[in-house]
Amino acid sequence: MSDWVRNIKSNQPGKSPTWEDGMTTAPHRVSPPVEVGVMNAAEWKAAVQRALAELKLTYEQLAEQARTRDFSSVEAMKLWVAIGGKRPGE
Repeated sequence: MSDWVRNIKSNQPGKSPTWEDGMTTAPHRVSPPVEVGVMNAAEWKAAVQRALAELKLTYEQLAEQARTRDFSSVEAMKLWVAIGGKRPGE
């Protein structure tokens, strides 16, 4: 049994646990490191075009979905957010 549980169980009935009783905040979680890649303009353009092709959309279709806020998929919405509305090649 953990010290926290033991401390709570030893507490007086009907008394809420306190910091002194061993109450803690939520467990501390450490996120794994995030790897960030830097692309030049040509690499960015190719990545956006590849993503559009995978979604079977043109930039114009994706922009219209964004304008109407009616995306064909979560992936389409994520692509729009990722590219920030910037047309490939601009």
